[in-house]
Amino acid sequence: MISDFGMSYADASVKGTFGYLDLEYYYSRKLTRKSDVYSFGVVLFELLTARRAVDERNEEDQCSLVRWAQRCVKERKLDQIIDSYIKGAISDKFLKRFAQIAYRCVLNDPKERPAMTELVGSL
Repeated sequence: MISDFGMSYADASVKGTFGYLDLEYYYSRKLTRKSDVYSFGVVLFELLTARRAVDERNEEDQCSLVRWAQRCVKERKLDQIIDSYIKGAISDKFLKRFAQIAYRCVLNDPKERPAMTELVGSL
């Protein structure tokens, strides 16, 4: 489990790594496979951007990687989030597809997130 959720099954307190936790978990206190999909999406965005899930050194609107990346993908501003080391080394088509996959993983509604099997096929 990406977010250290293995320990959180034992009691009701929130455990896991901040920034990777599914927001729905805070509301429902229930872990699902889609909670891991969310965490996996955060990792995909980290790979794409070379940024941490939460980095308070960034400007306020960029402190949360997920919120910032979601906005950039939605506004079709991928050039703002892609790590400079991979720009030009990977086709724009692939980068766009990769960003869309990550975006779907971190959707607020867990029902709208893809299953892990679908992610594996897409990647």
